[in-house]
Amino acid sequence: MYKPNYLILIPIIVFYGAYITKAILLNKRQGISVNRLGRGEKATYTRILEIFLIIITLSMLVLQLLSVFNVFPILNIGKYNKIIGFIIAFVGAIIFVMALIAMKNSWRAGIDKTQNTSLRTSGILKLSRNPAFLGFDLFYIGVAYANPNIIIFVMVLVSLILFHLQILEEEKFLSIIFGDDYRAYKEKVRRYV
Repeated sequence: MYKPNYLILIPIIVFYGAYITKAILLNKRQGISVNRLGRGEKATYTRILEIFLIIITLSMLVLQLLSVFNVFPILNIGKYNKIIGFIIAFVGAIIFVMALIAMKNSWRAGIDKTQNTSLRTSGILKLSRNPAFLGFDLFYIGVAYANPNIIIFVMVLVSLILFHLQILEEEKFLSIIFGDDYRAYKEKVRRYV
């Protein structure tokens, strides 16, 4: 019988706490609605993709919390998986927090043409065009590795695919909105790292 993995709660709290705190601060202080997933005027493909992102993100939160208590059968993948998973998840959470800081008031979840944003290229955005998604990816992989079960591994794989598809949609959007400035930034900085 496996014991609950309370250690992994630290990056879970940091990650989701940062997400919720940033969303509340932008909304209360500046009247910015951060969650644009599935909202606003956008192509049908983008809307459907974003609706799937909502579903997968909420599902992952539930699965991650359940995995802490080993609700699902655990896979035996190694002696140090809890520590390695914790480190990967914590690094992902820190990268995500750094992305939120670098994006300032231009951070949004989803594409919305009605939102005024500016092109941000400083801080961690000098190293990655998509540090928030990179943080998500590492965080999800780390939590899954710390509490390995087949359900969470499948959901992580689906999440990584959906995040990548969303990145491609955002790149098209940013090319239209910011034109040559974004294209120049895109040539200098890689998509992930």
